[in-house]
Amino acid sequence: MLEAQKLAARRGFARLFSGLSFRVDAAEAIVVSGANGTGKTTLLRIIAGLTTPASGALAWNGELVKPLAPEFRRLVAYSGHRTRAPRADAAPALDPR
Repeated sequence: MLEAQKLAARRGFARLFSGLSFRVDAAEAIVVSGANGTGKTTLLRIIAGLTTPASGALAWNGELVKPLAPEFRRLVAYSGHRTRAPRADAAPALDPR
């Protein structure tokens, strides 16, 4: 079980979200949606143990997760946004004709 308690995140001086709490039991999933810049990726990075929340706590199976804890990060996977443009020598897209 994954449980978030009053998570908050900031980017610089801007508050992305605060007071976010949820619980995800085994075999359940959550959907993270919202406008650009509202903290969706930041939330996923917090859950994956890659980013420290501004405040709040994350628990895995009832145990508090220390931010950036390697023992927790071994249990999760995160695949983020592409941060660079494709290389010029990358294979071209297939022609749909």
